[in-house]
Amino acid sequence: MSTVLVVATGTGNSLFAADRIGHDHLFFAEDLISGKATFPDDMDRLGIIFPVYCGGIPSAIQHLVSDVLSSRDNSGLGYIFAIATNGGLPLNALSDLDRELQDHGLAMSYGAEVRMPDAYLPLQKKAVSNDKAREIAAKAEEKLRIIASEIESEKIE
Repeated sequence: MSTVLVVATGTGNSLFAADRIGHDHLFFAEDLISGKATFPDDMDRLGIIFPVYCGGIPSAIQHLVSDVLSSRDNSGLGYIFAIATNGGLPLNALSDLDRELQDHGLAMSYGAEVRMPDAYLPLQKKAVSNDKAREIAAKAEEKLRIIASEIESEKIE
């Protein structure tokens, strides 16, 4: 039995979050999609950690679910959780992922979002200051401690 984390990351915010969640294996979504990596047979808990892109899930996560998860035997998979990292609002990202999972016979047990320093500069007048980024990261650290505890106890939400 093992907990597997799958991460899609662009700037590193989602990898930062993944490093704070207990796991036995960590894979990048792209490696699973390309076949460079495969899920372990004893996976019973799956975590998907990703940045919010345009209010939704990145295409790598959509392909992970539709191409990789849908083509394997998931009967031993008992708990699926997701963490959406975002610079502003998570909008529909978690519900989009849950809907994608349901379309392939799976369901999310737990979902949470974490605000991280925003890396999408076109929407900002200037880059986030170092002080503001540290403040946001400190709040994210605290929230991730709570999320990690809830995941460990297999909270349903």
